[in-house]
Amino acid sequence: MITRFLNYQRLLNLSINSFNNKQHPRVPFLNHMLFFIFMYSFIFTLDGSGTVFFPIIFTLSIVYQIINSQNKLFEIVPVSKLYSCLNIYLFVLVVILVFITTFVLLGLFSLLFNNIMHMHFVINFNLDGSNVILSFRDWKSTLIPGCISIIVASILLPMFFIKNKVLRKSLTLSSVALATISLISFRNTLPVVPVLGKINFLKSIIILPHYNKILLILTCICMVILPISISISYKIYKGKRCLVC
Repeated sequence: MITRFLNYQRLLNLSINSFNNKQHPRVPFLNHMLFFIFMYSFIFTLDGSGTVFFPIIFTLSIVYQIINSQNKLFEIVPVSKLYSCLNIYLFVLVVILVFITTFVLLGLFSLLFNNIMHMHFVINFNLDGSNVILSFRDWKSTLIPGCISIIVASILLPMFFIKNKVLRKSLTLSSVALATISLISFRNTLPVVPVLGKINFLKSIIILPHYNKILLILTCICMVILPISISISYKIYKGKRCLVC
């Protein structure tokens, strides 16, 4: 069972490389350019703390390409569409875990290298990667963004399965724009960090009034919306589409 799961995850990973656009070869390049421009703007709009959303944004962009690529390698395997759908959702989790593990390992390596150089050569390189480890002191600040990421993914994933290209892209772009505006609005309502004298997205979340209550509500929403999202995605994927889809 585990071997079958891992093999299917590898197939989904291979599907990334199969994405192409023969009619418009410049489209993938333009999409990547727009993605990085959006990420750059998004990160600095949230006080540089928008990097916490990078794994989910990058993963969703990959999954969109996999589902809507011209060569769907994951469909060549004789498995049920429910199994494929569940694996796509699990693929999102796997890629995010790979991201987190990579960042942690890079942070540990950078911190270790910095300490060695400081002890032996009295040089402090101050590598940015070490900040990844230091940020884990404020691990509570990542819980709310984590819940937000799950909610956003649960909303977007069913849209990726819509067959109508215009409708799919319109709904996806509208939802991304709405999510971005909502996050910026949420950021502006956060309390000022006394030490900094200004709002900092992650640090302000920690001192948020009723933090535990907000986290509990978001967790409950995640537990409800995720199964619903999987069910909708499966119904759309297996062919039970609405008239406009």
